[in-house]
Amino acid sequence: EPFTEPLEPYTELLELLEPFTELLELFESFTELLEPFTELLEPLTELLESCTELIESCTELLEPVEPFTEPLEPYTELLELLEPFTELLELFESFTELLEPFTELLEPLTELLESCTELIESCTELLEPGTELLEP
Repeated sequence: EPFTEPLEPYTELLELLEPFTELLELFESFTELLEPFTELLEPLTELLESCTELIESCTELLEPVEPFTEPLEPYTELLELLEPFTELLELFESFTELLEPFTELLEPLTELLESCTELIESCTELLEPGTELLEP
């Protein structure tokens, strides 16, 4: 009992830190959830660039010259087939751009998470001797 009073502020501090710990755990799981997606971004971006180059080449090839229009018909059909894919790639590109600032944020937020975790561990270690004294 004589040791409980000086420990009260630490107990209150630990209680105040508890919801923050839960928030950090939530952020950590969200970061882990995003990890495989960010690893996918690079090869998908390369695929996007290759497909864009292919579409540009096809477009250049298709620039209509009156007497040659008929033999170009299969290429026109190919370009029409590629059109929805181009739209999908543009959508993916805009999504990638949208994610970019978030991925840049992940590193400092992860560092913040680690610092807070260390702070919470230190507080817990600081409280341990007091909690042992409280046990009957």
